[in-house]
Amino acid sequence: MMFKTASLLISCLVAITMVMADQILIYGPPKNAVYSPNDIVDIRYTVRAMGMTKIWSAAAKLTQTESNTIIESFPKAEWTSENNGKSSGKKATAHKSWIVPADIPEGNYTLTIVGKSTHPCSKNNDGKAPFQPCQEEVTRERTFYIQSRSAAAIEEEQ
Repeated sequence: MMFKTASLLISCLVAITMVMADQILIYGPPKNAVYSPNDIVDIRYTVRAMGMTKIWSAAAKLTQTESNTIIESFPKAEWTSENNGKSSGKKATAHKSWIVPADIPEGNYTLTIVGKSTHPCSKNNDGKAPFQPCQEEVTRERTFYIQSRSAAAIEEEQ
């Protein structure tokens, strides 16, 4: 009995780890970066095809963290075919250079990437066939700080 229970548990763990989802990878801005007015913020992310949960659309927005005010929305990622001999999947990449406005309030800002995804789910909500496509959102965030004065102005004061 104990052997059957252990085998069942291992089988479940293997099955769970094999179901993978597409990933959103944020490359810029760096975690906890500090920017000043007129600095250029490099916004860069990729959606990589990995598994059964497929992200089919992704876009980014920048919000002022404390007030949750949307500062700017960025265009959707462009989808490209990836076939380098290893696999033929899909990936989406997005890149935007954003200049910090001179009049932006000092504080924490969050870049949020939202991916619209589709995955198979049980039509009867019991984990068994028949299956149907279900939709949900996958999000990733990156927080950084905008100070009201430039690093050069702060250095001059010291």
